Amino acid sequence: MNKKQQGDIGVAKAIYYYSACGYIVSIPATDNSRYDLLVDKNGKINRVQVKTSSYKVASGSYEVQLKTTGGNQSWHGTVKKISAKEIDILFIVCEDGSMYEVAPEVFDNRTTITLGKNYESFRVGLDRW
Repeated sequence: MNKKQQGDIGVAKAIYYYSACGYIVSIPATDNSRYDLLVDKNGKINRVQVKTSSYKVASGSYEVQLKTTGGNQSWHGTVKKISAKEIDILFIVCEDGSMYEVAPEVFDNRTTITLGKNYESFRVGLDRW
């Protein structure tokens, strides 16, 4: 599986999760936005960036890249970090199926996070559907 397919699966899982939780889910018409989804519940709209990870560090925890380095052949060396000014929720899907909904104060302006015990409070799942 390539990175694009991995990302598509992550977005699909996020859509499934938010839909099952009663949100209205919208997808931007183009891929130029800094977020992947808009989720709306009770009139509150949040911008969601979805990241995926299949890479584990020595401790066995997943490491998640929180930066964009272009994604295409036009990349000119610019690294873009995820900013809390541009998204409201970071949704992470790991290869083992675990999912995390991370708050802005945790991800803002970082290039990576390593999921472990300190991120368990952000872990989400579905106990229905």
